Amino acid sequence: SVYVIYRLIFISILLVQATLGFATHIVGGELMYRLLDRETNTYRVTAQIFFDCENGNPQAIASDQTLYISQWDAKTKQFQRDFTVSTFNQTQVTKSEDYACINGPRNVCVTAYLYSAEVQIDPGENGVILAWQRCCRNRIIDNIVTPEATGFTAWTTIPPSRIENSSPLFTDIPPIYICVDAPLDITQEAFDFDGDSLAYKMSTPYRGGARAPDERIRPSSQQWYDRPDFQSVFWANGYDSKNPIPGEPALNLDARTGRLTMTPTERGVYVIGLLVEEWRDGLLLGVTRRDYQISVIQCDFNILANYRLNGGDVENGIYSFGCEDTVKLTNLSFVEPSISAEFHWDFGVPDTEDDKLITYDINDPVEYAYPGNGDYTITLTVKSDECEDEYEYQVRIRSSPPFDLGEDKVYCNDFVLDLYTRDPDAPDILWNTGSTRYSITVRDTGTYSVTVSYGECSYTDEINIGLDAIPDFSLIEDTLFCDEVLLEAELQMPNKRPEIKFAWTTSPQDTFTTVTITEPGTYSVTAANGNCALSKDMTVRVADQPEVPDALYCNEFIHTATVEQFPDATYSWSNGDQGLTSQISIFGQYWVESQQKHCRKRDTFNILNPVVSLDLGEDRNYCDSLNVVLDAGTDRAFYNWNTSDVSKTIQVNQPGFYKVEVRDTNGCVAVDSVTLTLSQSPRLSLGNDTTICKNSPTLLSAPAGFAYEWNVGSNEQQISIRDGGSYSVKITDDSGCFDIDTLEVIVDEGALPNDIYIPNSFTPNDDQLNDMFPFSESVKQTEYYILIFNRWGEKVFDSRTSDTPNWDGFYKGKRATQAAYIYYAYYRGCDGQARTRKGTVTPLF
Repeated sequence: SVYVIYRLIFISILLVQATLGFATHIVGGELMYRLLDRETNTYRVTAQIFFDCENGNPQAIASDQTLYISQWDAKTKQFQRDFTVSTFNQTQVTKSEDYACINGPRNVCVTAYLYSAEVQIDPGENGVILAWQRCCRNRIIDNIVTPEATGFTAWTTIPPSRIENSSPLFTDIPPIYICVDAPLDITQEAFDFDGDSLAYKMSTPYRGGARAPDERIRPSSQQWYDRPDFQSVFWANGYDSKNPIPGEPALNLDARTGRLTMTPTERGVYVIGLLVEEWRDGLLLGVTRRDYQISVIQCDFNILANYRLNGGDVENGIYSFGCEDTVKLTNLSFVEPSISAEFHWDFGVPDTEDDKLITYDINDPVEYAYPGNGDYTITLTVKSDECEDEYEYQVRIRSSPPFDLGEDKVYCNDFVLDLYTRDPDAPDILWNTGSTRYSITVRDTGTYSVTVSYGECSYTDEINIGLDAIPDFSLIEDTLFCDEVLLEAELQMPNKRPEIKFAWTTSPQDTFTTVTITEPGTYSVTAANGNCALSKDMTVRVADQPEVPDALYCNEFIHTATVEQFPDATYSWSNGDQGLTSQISIFGQYWVESQQKHCRKRDTFNILNPVVSLDLGEDRNYCDSLNVVLDAGTDRAFYNWNTSDVSKTIQVNQPGFYKVEVRDTNGCVAVDSVTLTLSQSPRLSLGNDTTICKNSPTLLSAPAGFAYEWNVGSNEQQISIRDGGSYSVKITDDSGCFDIDTLEVIVDEGALPNDIYIPNSFTPNDDQLNDMFPFSESVKQTEYYILIFNRWGEKVFDSRTSDTPNWDGFYKGKRATQAAYIYYAYYRGCDGQARTRKGTVTPLF
């Protein structure tokens, strides 16, 4: 289980028989919760109730198998609902483990019932209170009023939804009984799922439940005494939350650890309240309360370890033992006469074995001298063959004054002083101011004394506090001179007294109220009266001179000029900038001016930029030959070529990489380089002049791999020509080298192409377009002729006998009929071979 199964066991051996309607079978209980899921507001609500299974009525116990839990708004106290939790586990205890060598009493039995349920609870913005109530307590309880009419309330608070929290759980088992005159040392420790800080306190239990027990066993009709705010029980005379059981030493609970110690001195039945607080980031989140009934009885021991310190006072679980460094103890241990035992004492001094002692008889004297002030733990272990028992208690030794208020003091001004005894745990502290705290705060003069008592021992110390202040005085304000300093400075002290002396830092001889100052600086004057001194400073300044250094840049630049920040100074720059810096990108002379109060001062500075101009040009190639002068620019102080030349120019006739470094008298450097290459120009030949045939496309080609520029506008490697004329081309290689060639072309008018184009129709309509067949132009070739026949074989046209070499579409002076005609042509091609063509042609009118 994720829940700590812990048990709160209470018992009273003197319980009276319970009835069904009353809760006299209940000896204690507590209520707690754990957050399981914030998204769904699911909580595990758990109650632990403890029943007297020896004397309690079984029917009464059986009637509480289901508990009704009431839910309330934590802020408005409005009742919201009831829900139930049922038992899921029970643990029965019949023997106490709190005493080592005891013969346990009979007829002792307590059963711890654990109730639990998963419940959806929305705490909202106010949080909720969960409570379970039952009536009534046992009438034999000794430390509360009318216990038989005082019910029982177990309750807890879930904080608002914005705080995710689970309540702390007690994990230690309290005793089922405790023994009169026997030391008790137990731990009531708790565990917190969230890791919050825990603090333990004694508390007053709560009453609640029906006054008429036959009406109900839960608060279903809430009355003033059983709804929030719940009512506390009424303590009987002599009892309260911190002293619920008589004891010597009295009951003490350690707030940090939950350790509970006491030696009860009276038998009886008592109710005790105990709580554990959980803190997170300084905020109290919640409280788990234990309410239990416990009996103090006479017990039968084989061995019981116990002692008393003689002369000590018990405070907060510690014997305070003062004035003496030697403690004397009375051995109060019990040993059954038939048992032989030894008494082993350990006086708790660290880092020594000399604080150990063994005695063999209860009546043997026991004492120990402590080495000095401190808190120690005295442990007595009674050992035998049967068993052994141990008892320990702390002792505080104050054999010498544990504090010192210090030397008397004289203050020079109003003061606040904290005086300490340095012992906040002293049992008795009294100041002459009436305070009983371990420290006081003092603001007035006088004598202060304190007495710190440890039992019969007291220590007193006192301190005298006086005031001898120097009267206030004034100097002139800090002074600024623009150039030379001359100042008569005088202090003003309205309440000057004769015993007050003055000293200036200007000179040991300057002991008056006036001094002459001729140099800038910070000067002090001190007024003293033997007990106190008061010093004041005065500053005399000369206006500061701003300084900005010159700067030199060899190339393009952005210069940030900076001036030092002087007290109370503002700055103006010649370029219009304001402030401590100015951005400058142009060479020249500039100034900065500072103003401190009424003083102005200026500084002039120069930004130099002797740019070295150097340009050898782009890398370049030369064709066929190289002869060039490389020039490094205007005259400079130094030239260094990679050719080892140191002149401004060099003559270059070989290709290669050339670099020069130029330095001027200011040390500015420029470097440039150029690569010169040499290549042969390409060679171009279009061939001999040529003659081409009429209407015969002819290709002119340049060599591949170059850039081309033909005089006819083409940039291609080849061009096709039909006409005669002069054709030229320029070829250029990747290095820019070139060559040019020209070709003369003559067209032979009498040479026809090898393959002439003859159309299958023409339009002899005198529009000057396709008026003749087969060509519009005259054919000058003597071998050429063409014959036209109609479909009956009759010759229509013969160029050999006609005035024209081409047919005009007429026959016998008239337009020929629009029909298909047969043609036959004879001609000589460009290759000199004779050719014929035949086909049909249709004149279109």
